[in-house]
Amino acid sequence: MDYEKLYSIWLKEVENSDIQNLPSNFYEEASKYINMLKIGLKSEALSSIETKIIELELENAQFIIKDLCNLRLEKILRNVLNGKEIPEERLNSVEKEYFKPLTETLKGLNSFISRILEGKMFKDLVKLRKDFEITLEKEKIVVRILENLPAIVGTDMKVYGPFKKGDIAVLPRKNAETLIKKAKAKIIGI
Repeated sequence: MDYEKLYSIWLKEVENSDIQNLPSNFYEEASKYINMLKIGLKSEALSSIETKIIELELENAQFIIKDLCNLRLEKILRNVLNGKEIPEERLNSVEKEYFKPLTETLKGLNSFISRILEGKMFKDLVKLRKDFEITLEKEKIVVRILENLPAIVGTDMKVYGPFKKGDIAVLPRKNAETLIKKAKAKIIGI
């Protein structure tokens, strides 16, 4: 890999709206190229002008590689969000490994959105809400207040009280347990 080859690959990607083919070993070669430039900078035989030229080449190469990766990611995301398949041969083996879980997640999101737009999610949402409410009920305890108490902020960040002696309250488990330990409340069985 050299700067001209890297630049031509990047330019082709920039100029086309569809994702372009990459050489199968592109990322490995790009990494080797960057390492070669970094090693070259450590050479003591370089003049200050040669050092500056290599520094600029390294900086530009890093920009091109990063921009190329971002362009390709944007194209992949755009295709998936628009429900278009990306031809497998256009993706590098490294991209297939990293982008496959991402594309599957986005496909699932598209399916979720479609279900909402079709009105099919309502029953699922109602069930989820009921399950959540049942879970919340298990996390609360019914207690009888044994003395006058000021209002408290529950662990669920809701305000409870103020309470008078004899009041019955449904409190978050931790708050109820604290009051019971301090003999300020007594659990009531339902």
